[in-house]
Amino acid sequence: MNFKESVQYVESANRKSRDKADLSVIRELLTRLGNPQNNFKSIHIAGTNGKGSVCAFVESALRVQGYKTGLFTSPYITVFNERIRVCGKNIENEEFALLASKIRNIAEGMEVDGYPLASFFEMLTAISFKYFSDLGVEVAVIETGIGGTYDSTNVINPILSIITSIGYDHMNILGNTIEEIAENKAGIIKLNCPVVISHQAYDEAYAVFLNKAMQLNAPLFALEKSQILIDFVGLDGAQFNFTYDGLKADIKTTLIGIHQVYNASCAFLSLCVLSQYSDIKMSPKSILKGIEEAQWPGRMEILRNSPLVIVDGAHNEQAAGYLVNSIKNFIPSGKINVIFGTMKRKNYLAMAKKLKEIAECIYTVSINDDNSMDGKELLEELKELNLNAESLGSFVETYEFLVEKGEKPILICGSLYLAGEARRHILLK
Repeated sequence: MNFKESVQYVESANRKSRDKADLSVIRELLTRLGNPQNNFKSIHIAGTNGKGSVCAFVESALRVQGYKTGLFTSPYITVFNERIRVCGKNIENEEFALLASKIRNIAEGMEVDGYPLASFFEMLTAISFKYFSDLGVEVAVIETGIGGTYDSTNVINPILSIITSIGYDHMNILGNTIEEIAENKAGIIKLNCPVVISHQAYDEAYAVFLNKAMQLNAPLFALEKSQILIDFVGLDGAQFNFTYDGLKADIKTTLIGIHQVYNASCAFLSLCVLSQYSDIKMSPKSILKGIEEAQWPGRMEILRNSPLVIVDGAHNEQAAGYLVNSIKNFIPSGKINVIFGTMKRKNYLAMAKKLKEIAECIYTVSINDDNSMDGKELLEELKELNLNAESLGSFVETYEFLVEKGEKPILICGSLYLAGEARRHILLK
C-alpha cells in the first residue's frame, strides 16, 4: 500500500464499539509485533479537556532536555501524519505506509484465528508504538483516545500518569455521571506509578481519582487554582507564578487562554514529579523553556489579524465555557461573529448557549465528516435558544463572507475537525 491507500485502509477499519469492552485485540496485535511498547518509557495522559495541550507542553520540555521523544495524539488538525511524531517531526508518508501494511497483515491473520478485526484506533496505536520502538525513542508521551480503562493505549506501563480536567463528553461510551466518566479515566492509574491530577471542576472526579490512587499505592499530586497567581493573560500568551509544596516558578506560555495557564501548571508539576520518581531527569530551565516554546495548533490560535480570526477546537460544554471566558478577557469591547460546526453526538445546544454570551451572530456550518451535524439542521436546533443565528453554506463560503464584511472579529469553533478545515483553508491555500 502507498500512503494514501494505507490511510484509507486504517480509517476504514471498524470504529464501532464491540459488544465486550476489553484490550484483548490490541494486546494480541502488539504481541505479534514483538511488544514494541516495552522498548521505551512512556507518560500516559487522559482527561476530557486539556490533555492535548499538556501533551504538547510535556513533550516540548523533554525534547529541550535532550531526550529522544515520541508523541501520539488524536485527532489530527492539519495532516494525518501529525498524530505520530518523533522529536517534533511527523512520521513520514513512506514509514507510515510500511508500518500500516505490516499491521494489516497481522490484523488479518488474527481475524483468521478468530479475533475481531482490529479497529482504526487499535491499528493506529500499534503503528505508533512500533514506530517509536524502531526509531529508538527514549520517552513517549501518549494521549488516550477516549476514556482510559479500555482505551487502546492502556496497555503501556507508564512511568507517570496525568489526568486533566474532567467534564461531560462521550457519555454514550463513558457514562452519564461525572463519577462514571472519572472512573473510566482513572483506568490509566497504575500500581505504584505516580499520578498528577489537574484542577477539577467537580469534587466527585477528584474523589474517584484519590480512591483509585490509594487502592494502587500510586503517589498522587493534585493541582489547585490557589497554587497559581496570574500576572498576565492575553493574545500573546500568559505569564504566571506557580507554587506547590516548596516548588516555585515563574512560567510563560505562548498558548492563548486562561485554561492554558492551568494546563501549563499541570505540565510543570508533572515534569517535576517525573524527575523525582524516575530516571528521566529534568532541569527547571528545560521545563520552563519547553513550556514557553510549546506549540499546539487549533487551540485558541490566531490565524489572521485583520480582521482578527481565532480558531479553537472546543467540542464540549466545558471547553466552550473555557473559550468564552477567554474571549471575554481578550475582546471586552464588543461581541464577535462565531462560525460554529459540530458533531451529531455532541451537546451542541449546551455549547451554543455558552457561545451566545459572546456572539453577535452564530453562523452554522457543516463539517466534512460523516458524523457531523448538517449546518442547516444545526441552525434549526439552535432556534430554541432564541439567539441570532444564520446558515450561509459551507465553511469556506461563510468565512469568506465574514472576512469581506470585516466588521468584527471571527471565532471558528465547535470541533477539532472544523479547526483543521479552517487551518487548511486559511494557512495553506
